[in-house]
Amino acid sequence: MIAGEALRAKYKNSDLPPGCLDQNLWHGVFIPTVAHAAGGENVHPWSIEDNVLIQILTKAWNIVYADNPSLMKYQIVPGGAIYHVVKQRLSEWHGGLGSAAVMIIMSLMASDTTYETDQEHTEFAMAFTHHPDFQTTVPWILAGTSLLGCILSSLLV
Repeated sequence: MIAGEALRAKYKNSDLPPGCLDQNLWHGVFIPTVAHAAGGENVHPWSIEDNVLIQILTKAWNIVYADNPSLMKYQIVPGGAIYHVVKQRLSEWHGGLGSAAVMIIMSLMASDTTYETDQEHTEFAMAFTHHPDFQTTVPWILAGTSLLGCILSSLLV
């Protein structure tokens, strides 16, 4: 380990509190609830602040696991297993969404005869990236990710 480098734990589902995976509550209810809330109003889903995520996790945890007293004692904190496993699931959600966006754009270009040549692909990419909606929405959504480059390179292929 390099001096000053933080030791980062790699958590997985087996590190979660006993009982939280029972009855498919984690995968079927808790994670979808958190993903929905993390994409809600006043929340930046790609760079959610720790304090905001902790609030979302705590509220969801207290509702989803209200019938399990042994799970109600857990406090969700940045750096803990619950926090890190949820962050991983949100990252996977982001990746899936980005892949879907790339596929939509590639399908559009493949199916529309307007975009048959490399020059037409380039013109579309230039017009798309200079459109006001793209300039205000897409970079905000993709800020801090490598997806913006993927989308732009897909437009030019």
